[in-house]
Formats: sequence, structure tokens, C-alpha cells
Amino acid sequence: MNAGSSLLACYATGNVTSTGSSTGYVHIGGFLGNNYTTVMTACYWKNNHEQGIGYNKKSTEATKVDGSVVTWQKAVDAMNTALQNAGSKWRYELNGTLPTLKKQ
Repeated sequence: MNAGSSLLACYATGNVTSTGSSTGYVHIGGFLGNNYTTVMTACYWKNNHEQGIGYNKKSTEATKVDGSVVTWQKAVDAMNTALQNAGSKWRYELNGTLPTLKKQ
């Protein structure tokens, strides 16, 4: 759950599962379960879940890396543009299967 911090140039991987039961609402997403007050910029996910955010109060979205239309290289390019626009000295590199964040 995120209820106050901005998310910039981030990604999530790994399968998402839910166990147990709840008497309230259960929101499951491949990137984030609940997004109440946060703007996300250049955020991506790749896992077994089809929905990026389980409950999204903001009009923002994470993008699924599907391997054909959206590849990790496209995600890295977008995340690096967002980092550069924010004045960050950090950049992603894609030397393996997943991006690695490095200070430039």
C-alpha cells in the first residue's frame, strides 16, 4: 500500500499470491495493492498478475512488461528519462534479464 510517497522509475517482479481470508477489501496488483495519494512515473511490473494496481484512487498506472510491445529495454529507457528529468544521478542499466540501478 502506498498512501503518500511519489514513486519514480521503479519496477516489481516475482509472482503475486494471496492467502487467508479477510472481512474487508483485499486489493492485489502485480505492482501495488493499494494506491491512495501517489503519482507514479515510469513504473513497471512483470509477474503472474494481469492488473498493475489492485485499488487505484489516483489516475496513474504502472505498465506491464509483456516482452513484446513493452520490453525491459523500453522500460529502462523510460525510467532513465524520468530519472534524468528529476535531476537524478542514478541510471538503470540492462546487462542481464532485469534492470540494475547505478549511480552515474
